Amino acid sequence: TRVYREEVAGEGGVEALVTLLTDGTSSDIKAEAAGALWNIAAGISKMQTRVVKAGAIQPLVSLLRDPDMRTRRKAAAALTSLAVGNPTYQNAIAQAGAIPPLVELLGGEYLGEVQIYAAGALAELARRNPKIQTSIAATGCIAKLVSLLGGTSAEAVKEEAAGALWSLSARHLANQVAIAEAGGTAPLVALLSLSSARVQEQAAGALASLALNNETNQTSIARMLVDLLRPDDKVASGKAARAISRLARANPSNQEAIAAAGGIPLLVSLLNADNSRPTGLLGRSKGAEVQREMAAALWSMADDSPANQAAIAEAGGIPSLISMLTNNPDVHADAAGALWSLAAAPENQKEIAERGGIPPLVALLRTTKGAQETAGGALNSLAELPDNRVIMSDAGAVRALVSLLENGSS
Repeated sequence: TRVYREEVAGEGGVEALVTLLTDGTSSDIKAEAAGALWNIAAGISKMQTRVVKAGAIQPLVSLLRDPDMRTRRKAAAALTSLAVGNPTYQNAIAQAGAIPPLVELLGGEYLGEVQIYAAGALAELARRNPKIQTSIAATGCIAKLVSLLGGTSAEAVKEEAAGALWSLSARHLANQVAIAEAGGTAPLVALLSLSSARVQEQAAGALASLALNNETNQTSIARMLVDLLRPDDKVASGKAARAISRLARANPSNQEAIAAAGGIPLLVSLLNADNSRPTGLLGRSKGAEVQREMAAALWSMADDSPANQAAIAEAGGIPSLISMLTNNPDVHADAAGALWSLAAAPENQKEIAERGGIPPLVALLRTTKGAQETAGGALNSLAELPDNRVIMSDAGAVRALVSLLENGSS
């Protein structure tokens, strides 16, 4: 806890632990000292400063070459905690020579647990630091990280490798190109099929980073993701749609690339996934999960994109989204969100009303918070047309909105 950390620091514990990093009688003692410093620093600015001022960086870097793997792992973790959110300490750690031994620890001869902490440390050193991003790439690190994405690597190793590639490629064109040339795009897309939500998040983040302001990568990634949208594989389709949603939110040019790859008709077609067979502890069906992901992806694709708003309507997205407003509650918020984005176009405002979309949107104002918010947003856009305001009033929108104002959202 924070109190414990401050008590240890106040009693001179930090300085004593730093001394043990070099004077400890065994690797076990050094490992425990590094682990304690890891927990004390923990990304907290005040504690980071105390540890650094005690002279911890150089001995921790030296421990990255200790014969004991546990000591190396804890030293990497301690350096990570010092680097979090602090460019000054990122630079100090790099200048102390941490990058080469950390890159070495990514090698296949090391245990996965060591690789995890090495990749995590490299990710934190590179975060929002162009100079260190360049320095790490110059060591040949990218090829090692890409190799960890596939093969027999544990999921936790793949997660950290993807996170490191995300950090290295963020707003760094040369590294974006290098990762693509090292064959990193396809295995990152493949990680979307794994069960771990954290792995999927890191992979999707890395893909969005690779695509940013890089037309070649945008096109390649968009095609790979769209290829995963298959009616015969709902699980893969749902994960691909989640990545598409993230990619589309990241940059308007990604919206264009996904649309150009044929993503919109496929996303719309998968809105009609069968959700009649409940599965899992919550009774949620795979079909409903797929529908929710498709609606979320269309929401992202339509956001501030007149071309995509028109394309989604042309592909038949509006009636499908409206039908979702009265089906499984799990899909309500995202379906209403997609209609909200689509309703930015006057033509779509009219079609949504003509197809009976206003009454179910009004009904969602009386449900749960997420659905209330997105339904309210959609109705606000639809109200730009005078005729729609009449329909909204007849559907009880005024009473529902007054109730929300008086009682708050559910």
